[in-house]
Amino acid sequence: MRGHFPRRRDHLYKATFFILFVCLTSFNFSIDRLYLHIGKPYVELIKDSTFPVKWKTAIYPSEPPEVGSTWISSPVVITFDDPEYGFTLPKTIYGEVGYNKGKVDGISTSPMVETLPFFQTAKL
Repeated sequence: MRGHFPRRRDHLYKATFFILFVCLTSFNFSIDRLYLHIGKPYVELIKDSTFPVKWKTAIYPSEPPEVGSTWISSPVVITFDDPEYGFTLPKTIYGEVGYNKGKVDGISTSPMVETLPFFQTAKL
């Protein structure tokens, strides 16, 4: 009788590991958000957004350092938080936020959610 218990314990450990693995790998992380409008200061953009603006921004090495542009290369939901003309874009993966004198000057985005070879996009 004692010989059967170690096998059951092994199956229990394997089942527990499998359940834990499924739970951890199926967990959906929230998508970052970027809240901006034309004229919004760079510092406020960092504070209001969950997107890692500071890490994704090119800073020109001038005196004083000047904010250049923020590059979007991971999924993010962009909300144009202007009180009068506000709107939210669907999930965006490719884009750029430009600055002039430390304030948002413009934004460019691509509607593509995944990178496609040229011959597939040319058909569209």
